[in-house]
Amino acid sequence: MKKRTLQIGICLAVGMAAWLAFGPRHVPISFDHGGKAVEVWLWELRHEDYVTRDAASEAVGEMGDKALPHLVSRLQQRDSKLKRMLISLADRWSPGRFGSAEAHLDRESAARALAENPKLAVNAAPQLVQMLNDDWEPAAEEAQRAVRLMGRPAIPHLVTALSGGDTGLKAAAAASLREIASLPDTAIDALRKAARDRDERVRMEAAFSLRLDSGSPASISVLQELLLDKSKRVRSAAAESLGGMGTGASAAIDSLSACLADPDVETRIQAAKAVWKIERNAAKPLEALIEAMSDDKAEWMAVMAIAEMNDAAAPAVPHLIKALRHEPMHRPFRSPPASAFALGRIGVPARSALTDALEDSNGKVRAGAALALGMHDELDRRAMEALTGRLEDDDELVRHSAAMTLIRAESRDPRLTPVLKEMLAADDDVVRFAAGDALKRVDPDLAWALRNME
Repeated sequence: MKKRTLQIGICLAVGMAAWLAFGPRHVPISFDHGGKAVEVWLWELRHEDYVTRDAASEAVGEMGDKALPHLVSRLQQRDSKLKRMLISLADRWSPGRFGSAEAHLDRESAARALAENPKLAVNAAPQLVQMLNDDWEPAAEEAQRAVRLMGRPAIPHLVTALSGGDTGLKAAAAASLREIASLPDTAIDALRKAARDRDERVRMEAAFSLRLDSGSPASISVLQELLLDKSKRVRSAAAESLGGMGTGASAAIDSLSACLADPDVETRIQAAKAVWKIERNAAKPLEALIEAMSDDKAEWMAVMAIAEMNDAAAPAVPHLIKALRHEPMHRPFRSPPASAFALGRIGVPARSALTDALEDSNGKVRAGAALALGMHDELDRRAMEALTGRLEDDDELVRHSAAMTLIRAESRDPRLTPVLKEMLAADDDVVRFAAGDALKRVDPDLAWALRNME
């Protein structure tokens, strides 16, 4: 008797726990489409096979508004710890009967389907906006994509989110607004208010998004205030946005110039870029960027900012060549070192120094110089001769870098042939293909013979 009572008590407890975990909820009315129940199609949105997923997404588009209640229901799915535990226990006795305990995958797949059907997504805008700060990152990313592709219909819901109490959602909403062109005044006003939020991330995202209000005195004034923010991330974002406004932010030039001495190196770099974009005078910003190159973590950012100045950055050439000595060259023919890229962008003012650098004792400098010269529109005779001399360099990377630049310059020098043959065995297919094409021009007979040997 006691054993029976205990069993009944356990059953009642499990039943009560199940009711609390799953709770009474509205279940959308099922229907069939193309011979399958809507629930099956929505399940296939999660399928491992992308062909199956794509077919399910297409079916959702065909179902249109009929599928919307089911999609919204999945966007709102949440699994409590208790529910996951109960489903796990139940699956031991009856696998699959109680459904999935992975609600985050339902949210992700539903958001993805809506992103792929933007017209349908409009009617799920409130739920998608709420998902922008989802704790499952892939679901948040799909919601962000859906909101971005939805465009202007999402704006009122994003503005509402900006005035809420969830700081994570406010930051995500501010970020999403900058993905939408031609924001109305209500959205701009909400961003200005968010720029004064107590949360650092909200202020930073609002600062980035206020760039869209280019030339507005009110927004420029807010961004100037943020240049004095206690957070370096916010200051950097404000400087970047003012730079994005270009000459329209000329009223902020004094504030930005003061930021060239900011204690944070990234803020100094963004301020330097902004001053350059507004005034087109390289003197002060270039000095700040050259100084920033001494910071190991921020060097690449400073170098890429220098690259934006093109030939106006000529005074930075010696510093950039020096940077070649330690900059890594993982895949130089696909993504050249930042310093080589900047030297290539500077062009003619850097040519003489780069030609001299081809004789440097450091192989990285020689290779970087050759790569940089390959980005120039034209090469003079001295540079061409120096590059040809490097075809016999002891360093393979230098030989290949010189050859790649000579190929771009359409050189027909027969001294290229041995290096091109060597390059045919390179690991990088970009190098192999370039060598094969060049051989057809430099030594057609050899190119034909090699082709017949394959």
